[in-house]
Amino acid sequence: MHKWEATTKMLKEGYQVELDELGTFFLTLGCEGAESRDAFNPGKHIKEVKVNWKPSEAFKNIRQGVTFEENLDRRTELKLLRAERCGDSTIEL
Repeated sequence: MHKWEATTKMLKEGYQVELDELGTFFLTLGCEGAESRDAFNPGKHIKEVKVNWKPSEAFKNIRQGVTFEENLDRRTELKLLRAERCGDSTIEL
C-alpha cells in the first residue's frame, strides 16, 4: 500500500494523520441540519468533505528567507515574448 493510500484510509476512518515535516492532515464535514439525531442521514445531510492541513513548525516559518519581487501578469508576459520573437524593442501595455 502506498503512503497516500494509507493516508486516505486513515483520514476516512476519522484519524488525524501527521506526515513527517509537512504537518497534520484531517477531515471536516459540511452538514445540513436535521430535525433530530435519529433523523440525521449522512448520505442526505453531509454536503461536503474537506481535507484540512495544519502545517508543521517548518511550514509555519516558510516566509523566512523568501524574497518577493514584482512579476509580470500572464497577458503582459505573452506580449513581451511575442515582441522578443518579432525583434521589437517596445510593447504596448
